[in-house]
Amino acid sequence: MSIIANKRGRLSLIISKYKSSLTRYAQKNDIYFAWQSRFYDTIIKDYKELENVDNYIKNNIRNWRDDDYYSKISTHPPVETYQ
Repeated sequence: MSIIANKRGRLSLIISKYKSSLTRYAQKNDIYFAWQSRFYDTIIKDYKELENVDNYIKNNIRNWRDDDYYSKISTHPPVETYQ
């Protein structure tokens, strides 16, 4: 445990920098873009959970119009569906 204890928070730092970089790019290029305020992480324990996460990611964009947040920004161009 002592080996990994000092690594705490690094994933959040990486994600923060990634989001910041993409946000700057979108603003600079006049692209409408908004981030979800938090990210969800979990340990995938078996193949079934992996399949569930994979399906969620693939279908997340398809389900965007049903999301509670969709109506708040529906004046913006539609999101393309995942292929």
